[in-house]
Amino acid sequence: MKNILFYAISLFVLLSACDETTLNKLKNNSKLSIVPFSNDNQRFGLVDLEGNIIVDNEWENPSTIASEGIVRVINKDGLYEYYTADKNPKKIGAEYRDATLFSEGLAAVVNEKGFIHYIDKTGTIKFELPDDGKGSPVRKAGVFIEGLARFQNAENLWGFINKDGKVVIKPRYDFVRNFSEGLAMVERYNKTTHETSRGFINQEDAEVIPISERYTALLDFKEGLAGCTDRNAKNQWGYIDKNGDKIIEISKIREKIMPFQKDGYAAFYDGSYWGLINKKGNIVVNPRFDRLLSYYSNGLGPYKNSSNEIGFINADRKEVIKCQYEEVLPFFSSTTIVKDKYYIFIDEEGEQASDKNTYLRYVPINNIINQYLSFPGQLVKSLFLNSSSITESVIKSLSGSSVNNLSFNSTVNDVINYFKIPKSRLPKNTYQKFIEEKIDLIGNLEPYKIKIYFNEPVQIQAKYSGVPIINKNATIKSIGIKIYVKGLDKEQINSIVDNFKMKIEDTGYLIDTEASRGSWKENVSVYQLNQTVITFDYNSDQISFKIDFSGYY
Repeated sequence: MKNILFYAISLFVLLSACDETTLNKLKNNSKLSIVPFSNDNQRFGLVDLEGNIIVDNEWENPSTIASEGIVRVINKDGLYEYYTADKNPKKIGAEYRDATLFSEGLAAVVNEKGFIHYIDKTGTIKFELPDDGKGSPVRKAGVFIEGLARFQNAENLWGFINKDGKVVIKPRYDFVRNFSEGLAMVERYNKTTHETSRGFINQEDAEVIPISERYTALLDFKEGLAGCTDRNAKNQWGYIDKNGDKIIEISKIREKIMPFQKDGYAAFYDGSYWGLINKKGNIVVNPRFDRLLSYYSNGLGPYKNSSNEIGFINADRKEVIKCQYEEVLPFFSSTTIVKDKYYIFIDEEGEQASDKNTYLRYVPINNIINQYLSFPGQLVKSLFLNSSSITESVIKSLSGSSVNNLSFNSTVNDVINYFKIPKSRLPKNTYQKFIEEKIDLIGNLEPYKIKIYFNEPVQIQAKYSGVPIINKNATIKSIGIKIYVKGLDKEQINSIVDNFKMKIEDTGYLIDTEASRGSWKENVSVYQLNQTVITFDYNSDQISFKIDFSGYY
C-alpha cells in the first residue's frame, strides 16, 4: 500500500468545494453523464457515460460537459454558443462574449454590448444586470447555488442576487464564496490595518458566525463542519460548527485538511503523509498515504502506482481494477472511460463493457474533470465600461504642475499618506528611487499600476542605528501609470483613450506634434503645459502615460 499514490488531490479539493445540492445535481441530473469526444481530432461530438454516441462530428471545438441537458461551445469567432445535448443539437439563444454552464435553470452570459444577462434554457433573457441597484456597474457574476448567485460591482464589493435579478444581499463584502448548507463565507478588508476579517452569513445577510480577524482562513461548511485556522496557529487546522464553536481543536498534527464527506471522514496532512479523521477529531486512518481521494457514490476511486499507471480501489483500499491505464474518468455511472491505446468503456469490474464496444480516438478527460469540479465557482466578467468614470478614478485632478495634488515638491511621506501605503511595503534597501503600487480601478478592469519616481532614494540609512528610514529630502521627479486593457475590443480601448486625451487637453495641455511624430512607438501623443510633459501611448494590452515634472530641474 505504501507504493500507492492516490490520484489527483486537486479533485478532492474541488469536489469538496461543491455543496450537497450541487453534487446531487451533478450526479442525478446529468451534470456529468454526457461528455465531448472526437474520432478524428478535428471535429467533436457527444457521448454518454454508458457508451452511446449521441452526435458525431458536430463542432470544430470540443463542447463542455452537458449541464442540465445543454452544452456550451466556442465558435470560430471565439464566441460562446449553447446547444441541446441530443441527436439533433438545437442552438439556444444568441452568441455571447462570455458564458457559464447552466445551473438551477439559468446561465449567466455577457452580450455583445458587454452587459451581463441571465438566460433560461430556451435562451430567453430572464433579467439583466447593468448595475448593482445603486448605479454601480456589475463587474462579475456567478452561477446560482442554493437559489442565489454572487456578483461583484465596479467598486470590487460582493453581494448576492436572487432568481428575479434582485439584490438580496447588498454588495458590501470584499469577497464572498457561494452558499453551502445555508451559509456563505464572507471577507472584509481593512485598508488602514491591512487585515482581513472573515465570518459566515445566512441568506438574510445576518452574521451567523461573526466577521472578525480571528480566522486567517475558513473553508465552506460540509456535513455541518467548516475547516478553520487562526492567526495563532501557523499551518494548523481545526473545525467549527455552525455556532462557531470549535468541535475539533486546531492542532499541529494537521497542516492541511479537507472538508468532511458524507461518510463522516475528512482527510488531513501531518506534514509528511495524509490520513483520515472522524467528526470527533480521532484518527481513523493513520497518515501513510502520499495522496488521498474522496470516493464516488459507487465506492470506487482512482489511484496511481509508482509507474504512474492508474487503476481503481474501493473504500477498504483494496485494488478492484489493476493499474494499467494512462488516463481515467472516475465512475459517475456503471461504466466509465479509460485510456489504453484508445479511449474505451469499462465496467466496475474492469471488464470492457460487453454491450459498449465503443472505441474513441480522443476524450478530453482532464478538461471534463476540471469542468465538473470547478462548476460552482464559475464567473462571467462584464465588458461594460464607463470611460469617463475610469478617467476620473485615475486622474482626479490635473494641472500644469501636479496630478492628484502630487507635484515635484511632494515628498515620500506625501505619497505614503495619499495612497495609504504601509511602511512595510517601502523598499528595504537604500538605493531604490521609486515606489510602485497597484490600485483598484472603478469599472471592469484589473487594478492599474502607478510608479512614482523620486530624485533621491526613497529610504536612507539612519545615522546611528544603520536601519533604513524615510528620506525626507526625496521629492517626486515623475509619475508613470499603466492601465491594463487586454481583452477589451478596439472600440472600448479607443473610448478610454479619448476620455484621457480630453481630460489632458481640457486642462490646457497642448500636443507637441513634432515630439509625437518623432517617437518610435505607434499611438504616442506628447503634451506640454508650463514645464510639465505628459507622454501618452496605448496598444491592445495597456494604456500608459508618464508625467515628467521637468520644472524640477
